[in-house]
Amino acid sequence: MGLEVDESHFYTSALATARFISSQAPGCSAYVIGGAGLIMALHDEGITMNDIDPDYVIIGEGNTYNYENIVKAVRLVLKGARLIGTNSDLTGPSEEGLIPACRAMIAPIEMATGQNAYFVGKPNPLMMRTGLRILGVHSGGCRHDRRTAWIWSPGSRRALTVLGWRHRHDISKFPYRPRLVLNGVGDIPVRSGHKSRKSAGAQAPQQEVVFPMNGMKNIDKSTVLRLKEQVAYQPGQVVSRTLAQNAALSVTLFSFDKGEEISTHESGGDAFVTCLDGMGRITIDGVPYELHEGDSIVMPAGHPHAVYGQEQFKMLLVVVFNVRQDIPAGAFAGGGCFNVGAVF
Repeated sequence: MGLEVDESHFYTSALATARFISSQAPGCSAYVIGGAGLIMALHDEGITMNDIDPDYVIIGEGNTYNYENIVKAVRLVLKGARLIGTNSDLTGPSEEGLIPACRAMIAPIEMATGQNAYFVGKPNPLMMRTGLRILGVHSGGCRHDRRTAWIWSPGSRRALTVLGWRHRHDISKFPYRPRLVLNGVGDIPVRSGHKSRKSAGAQAPQQEVVFPMNGMKNIDKSTVLRLKEQVAYQPGQVVSRTLAQNAALSVTLFSFDKGEEISTHESGGDAFVTCLDGMGRITIDGVPYELHEGDSIVMPAGHPHAVYGQEQFKMLLVVVFNVRQDIPAGAFAGGGCFNVGAVF
């Protein structure tokens, strides 16, 4: 598309939800129905998984949504857990057409409990203000049916992409108008004086891709230690401890109490698991694999997988993300690329 944009320029509803929950109740726990992105965002903020007595029930989107999960969520909300939705989308686009999204999926829980969910993601102005500040941009984009003041605030330049929109002529039904209407982000006009990669002629020499590591965290350095002692078991919980995270790699320690699990999801990168203690079951594409202390397995990117503690179980998880290799090094340092941000 001619745009060079790394992941630091994106602020998703999953990231906003994790940041909001962490700011409200640091070190809290949650029962989560959602995809891997939401789960990873939560554990990066120190929020543990708990299906016994969580502080929050958080609903996102993904393939883990089923009747059993709905029933469990209803019971936990009735016991006092606060109900959170990652975003208020009723529908979303897919290759087969529109599909139910978070707002539609959380509705049965709201109706059964009489509790209204709080939606952290778009179009919540809290997310928008935070996201625009983090991204360092001054404009936002959203679906046209989001009737929220932040989109139309003075000084905000509006652009609408019709991806996920039913019909372009529906725009005329709304009293407010976007400055630009585009078929997709690939149609964003090139900045004056800037040549896109499509029109730049000869291809620039390949540069080494450099990823900012920011060092390791949450672990002592220059110290001999045992990994399995760096994360503790908690009754009825999955506990996580992030040791490193960047665009290319994440390193996390997990502990699972007996019977606890991370339900089926997919990862954006190959996930290398090593059992540090106890016994766990890794299911990949429906096939179960039993791990004991010292055993390892790779969960391939894009393949459905789940983790279950058959006994108390600790593991080291290293995820190597699939990153484009033609991105210039300067793109990760903020040089040689557009000041582009997206809030989802």
